[in-house]
Amino acid sequence: MCSKATILKLIFYITPRTHKMKTITFTDTVPVSNTEVDHLVKSKTDQQQKKVETKKFVEMDTELCMYDGFKLRSSDPNLIDFLLSEGERSRFKFVRKIDVNSGDISSHKGKYKNLEINIFYAPEGWVVDISGSIHKFSNDGEHNFDDFYWSSFLSSMEEIIEVFHLKTTEVKVVNLEVGVNCVLPDHIKQSEEELLDLILSLKGRCKGTRRFKETKRETFFMKLGEKYYKIYGKGIQYKREERIIRFELGYMRQRQIAKEGSIVSIEDLVDISNHEKLKRCFLAGFETLHIFNPDIYNLSSEILSLDPHIIFFNEPGFWCRLKKKNRREYLRWRKYKENLEDNNCKYNLQKVLLKMVGKKLDS
Repeated sequence: MCSKATILKLIFYITPRTHKMKTITFTDTVPVSNTEVDHLVKSKTDQQQKKVETKKFVEMDTELCMYDGFKLRSSDPNLIDFLLSEGERSRFKFVRKIDVNSGDISSHKGKYKNLEINIFYAPEGWVVDISGSIHKFSNDGEHNFDDFYWSSFLSSMEEIIEVFHLKTTEVKVVNLEVGVNCVLPDHIKQSEEELLDLILSLKGRCKGTRRFKETKRETFFMKLGEKYYKIYGKGIQYKREERIIRFELGYMRQRQIAKEGSIVSIEDLVDISNHEKLKRCFLAGFETLHIFNPDIYNLSSEILSLDPHIIFFNEPGFWCRLKKKNRREYLRWRKYKENLEDNNCKYNLQKVLLKMVGKKLDS
């Protein structure tokens, strides 16, 4: 005997703009036997539970993902045994390192695509780290100069979880980079290197540079506690025709990632609401960018003669010494410089760059 059962179907999705979970509901009325009703109800409950558990893995093709470099850590002995099992050892190309003093194995180092695997002995026992660029991983380990979307991030994470047999609640996120690649607009005439030379400070700290051996590229680098900020030419790194500037915030400790992004494990990493928290921290950090606009020196001699300090506006040391000596004077001169740019230059370089970053993350 058949009866009619009304089946409620739920579709979960996250809106790209608000990132809020919404639900679409509709009903289908289908003929089913009485014995099938209980099965359908149970099946529906199981499906709903599964959707709740996997709702963080909803694909979003238009949402930009800022995650890049990361390090995952686990001390699960079952995971380590799996990785070092006979079949997997060759798959991950593990190489053992022997302690010359004790003759014991001190570590196993392997690789999967562009990801480095390091199994080592720590005070608490054997630990495995999996690290690399998740953005580059999504491009088969080739590059990370393009845009990286949330759907690609989730697909890459699902592959990593499956390949390594990771438990999403057990594996910790101990290092993380968030950033964005921006193609410079045509009206900014400076090259990537020239633009980096114009940076004066960030977070009130004088500019610092670090040269990377593999590409010989110069990078603005500023370390602040357990975080660091970087600005560099991604176009130079990959020898692209486009002038691509990368803005990056890196977290060097797990506690800082947990504090600012509520991210402890992989389960938290794939929660887009936590991604939004780190995005806000990223924007707040780079809002403090202080950069010199060389168009100031194209002003009339009458304006330039108004104050002799103007000739020092391109020197990071001038601003940092001024801030250290008298913060009120520092802010006054910052405002004066900003007014000069707004009123006499074609554009305010600092505002253009920050607007470019904000627009990229809002797109």
